[in-house]
Amino acid sequence: MHSFLIISRDQTERREIQSSICDDKKIDKLDRFRLSLSDEKKSIGIKEIKNIQDSIHLKPLKGNKKAVAIEDAETLTTEAQNSLLKLLEEPPRSTLIFLLSKSLDPILPTIRSRCKIISKSKANTKPTEDEIKEINAFISCLTSPHIKDSLESAEKISKSKDLALVTLEKILSELDAQLKNEILNQENPAKTVAIMKKTISVIKIVETSNANLRLTLENYFLN
Repeated sequence: MHSFLIISRDQTERREIQSSICDDKKIDKLDRFRLSLSDEKKSIGIKEIKNIQDSIHLKPLKGNKKAVAIEDAETLTTEAQNSLLKLLEEPPRSTLIFLLSKSLDPILPTIRSRCKIISKSKANTKPTEDEIKEINAFISCLTSPHIKDSLESAEKISKSKDLALVTLEKILSELDAQLKNEILNQENPAKTVAIMKKTISVIKIVETSNANLRLTLENYFLN
């Protein structure tokens, strides 16, 4: 298999997985190339894919193999993905192709079928005791009357969209565990359900809109 589709909400995790595969294949760092979404653009189009196609057949600089990674693959337009198909069907033997995406949903089935899919998320791994304490501290801020605590929590996770989404999903996962315990112990789960609905709504806003991340998170923790 020469093509890989790596799915994770966490950019660092996506890159770590790709790097690990390249290390296993003994691909020199000089032969690892990366295409990422520029700040000025909201999607990766046919032009960028054609640039890759023009250069992908070049020989590796140092070793016997090279790797080409397309980051932010969830932003590939339909036309760009269709343009990728031939390349994925007949990739050069010396080249590994990586698509790094936050989500599987935007990726066409024809693309998925031609890649080895590696789907992981730090939000879904078993959290450490320290992580659980941190997540519960965030949950406490959601019902805290102290504005300072809420604003500090918003600031802490607003450094990047990836960090915000991973943290929000961890909060949702912990709330789900709390909800199950409340139902098991015949407690009133209304409060937890309300916070879960609020969290799901904020995840959708962060994922699908260009709303100001810091303000969105401040509103989440304050209201």
